[in-house]
Amino acid sequence: MSCQPPIRCNDETRLTTLKPFAPPHNGIQAIEVIHKDPPDPLVQRLLAVFFFGAIPAGLDNAHLDRFSLTGGVRIPGSSIRFQDATNAGSFLQLTLDRGGDFSDYVLTIQHPDLDPLYSCRLFNFKVDCPNPFDCQQPAPPLSPLPPDPPIDYQSKDFQSFRQALLDFLPSRVPGFTETNEADLAVTLAEIFAYAGDQLSYLQDAVANEAYLPTVRQRISAKRHARLMDYHMHDGLGARAILQFQVNPSATIPQGLAVTTRDAILSRRIYFETDEAAPCSVTHNAIPPYTWLNTKCCLPQGATSADLTGNLTNLAAGQMLLFEEVLGPVEGPDGKPLLDSTGAPVLVPDTADPARRQIVRLTSANIITDPALPPTQFVTRVTWEEADALNFDFCLQSDSAGNPATLARGNLVRASHGQMILNEPVDPNSPTLSQGPLTWLDPPRNGSLTFLYPPDTPDPKRGVSTVLLTINGIPWTERESLLDSTADSPDFVVDTDNDGRGVLRFGDGELGRALPLSATILATYRIGIGSIGNVAADVLTQLPTPPVGVVSLRNPLPTVGGIDPEPIVDVQRDAPQEFSAVQYRAVTAADYAKAAAGVPGVFAAAASFRWTGSWLTVYVAVEPVGRGDLPAALQQAVVARLDSYRQAGYDLDVRPPLYVPLEIELEVCVLPNYFQGDVESAVLDVLSSRQRAGGPGFFFPDQFTFGQSLFLSRLYAAVQGVTGVRAVHAKVFKRLNRPDYGELVAGVLRVGPFEIVRLDNDRSQPDDGVLTLDMEGGK
Repeated sequence: MSCQPPIRCNDETRLTTLKPFAPPHNGIQAIEVIHKDPPDPLVQRLLAVFFFGAIPAGLDNAHLDRFSLTGGVRIPGSSIRFQDATNAGSFLQLTLDRGGDFSDYVLTIQHPDLDPLYSCRLFNFKVDCPNPFDCQQPAPPLSPLPPDPPIDYQSKDFQSFRQALLDFLPSRVPGFTETNEADLAVTLAEIFAYAGDQLSYLQDAVANEAYLPTVRQRISAKRHARLMDYHMHDGLGARAILQFQVNPSATIPQGLAVTTRDAILSRRIYFETDEAAPCSVTHNAIPPYTWLNTKCCLPQGATSADLTGNLTNLAAGQMLLFEEVLGPVEGPDGKPLLDSTGAPVLVPDTADPARRQIVRLTSANIITDPALPPTQFVTRVTWEEADALNFDFCLQSDSAGNPATLARGNLVRASHGQMILNEPVDPNSPTLSQGPLTWLDPPRNGSLTFLYPPDTPDPKRGVSTVLLTINGIPWTERESLLDSTADSPDFVVDTDNDGRGVLRFGDGELGRALPLSATILATYRIGIGSIGNVAADVLTQLPTPPVGVVSLRNPLPTVGGIDPEPIVDVQRDAPQEFSAVQYRAVTAADYAKAAAGVPGVFAAAASFRWTGSWLTVYVAVEPVGRGDLPAALQQAVVARLDSYRQAGYDLDVRPPLYVPLEIELEVCVLPNYFQGDVESAVLDVLSSRQRAGGPGFFFPDQFTFGQSLFLSRLYAAVQGVTGVRAVHAKVFKRLNRPDYGELVAGVLRVGPFEIVRLDNDRSQPDDGVLTLDMEGGK
């Protein structure tokens, strides 16, 4: 009765393949028995035959012999006659001489346009008749599968899998006996054992990457650490400052590659310039101007110098190198040798390479020396106190007039890394082909320049050097896609265990998803870590020298190269930091601690005050190394505390309450010392500025909130000055306030939001006054 092939299938792959049906492919889709309304089980002679496509031609009354009916028990299908075949539009209506019984029938149509598998269809005349049973016939059970082989869950490697398979083969292949390795069955068993070994390793590796203590991949460790708000860093590239010798001039382009003169660890170290800079031959070597003096020096702590010539190209923001180029020759008695003119004998071989320092200019002004006809032009340059000279620079000259110290310009900033341009990246596996990827510390405080010596580099702030374009549109690197919108062209860069960059894109909700046909081009640099911290005068090679460049070097060692953070360090430190850092503020001490953690804040104090309807947290902030509170630092503190404070609390961040002091000291000078020298030294020790030998006694960072000033500390600082015999305080109190017994008590106490201050600036006496009464001495 069945018209199906001698197989049993649970899918309709053939039906899907033949759709949409078109000649010569068509078939019977369904058969419906047309009943009267209400149904009459005795009159069921009309069949509606539905096809997948159009009703094939030639199915009419003239071709009733193409229809056949089989099946049936009480009324066999062969006894039923076809009386009419009518095209009803959407189906073919067949009229029978009588209806069938309750058993199943098969209608078969012989037609060339019908697919052999769908030229017949099973149906039942009594589908709509009352029946307490499901009309769906259960499928006969499949042949029982053989029993599962015994599984040894301790088998985890190639050898154990191989042995288990060889032990199992005789149960499936009767008569099998292990012969030799060239046997086909043994070879197949070894292939399956190899695949099992690979899958077992992958299974263990995936399980290991799910937990921080067992991870082996840097990307997994980095993501686990981020869940605890710990930022795993990928290292930093070193920074350098290059000095170019040009003739007569040259323009140094940004991205100019320079290398070490020798291979380090079997390869050259590449650096590239971070900026474009014009260079002039007049800046190759600039002699200091000594104003006709023959024995002088630039002293330690100096913040200005005079240079010979009309150097109009020098300007604020540029860098200048001071370098000792000639050193004295010592005689047998250890004293410097002198030539016939009485000048010291100076030679390059004894120059101290450590006597080099780079300063950043704050001004450059042209002046003249009226003592010399014709007019001698002099360029006076100044720099910040932070760049004050660390040692004396001798300005004497040898017998030929060559100075022992020279100033040099033509300084250009550079950083570690070799550029890889426009590398195509596979969208399905977005990994850069070369590594290790270079990461750099971004500029601080919005500055586009790199200061030397640099601030302490923070590798956790590092950003990669990847520049990405997708279909010609530049995309932006982010640390995370959590703040990216659905249309933000953002991407994240991670590094694998080989240091290669792995790119990650958005999903259409957090960051823009990759286009279907994406052309990704990546420009990046390779080279990272402490290997870039090379010695001075090592970066001397130019693969493609610009026109006019004679030579170059790095006068100072490169700095800032930090190796990527090892996984073991993250496994050790991330849980500790998570448990040690509190990311909420409840008490006043919590607010003060959170504010003190903002870069640029030396100390902070906080308190709660009821302001009428709610509590306000007042936070006083003391900046590092200064008395005023910059607006940028104040905003940074507010932003930090907004993420810490409790809901319903207002926040007020303000500078500290400074307590100006009035102090008068009577200083007794030893007989062999000049009063003026000792007074100058005492004022220097008690100053509020950063001195060459360290911060002054009243430097802003020397005192913090609520720190009282003890008279004994003041005595000790003055008594430590050479030439001071004794010191006695005559006035010790707050400025413009009565004496409340501070002098007698020997301590000047302040409140929790107050900081003592004594600038001793005559132009601003409200910031504290210091008076010295000098006695004795000469």
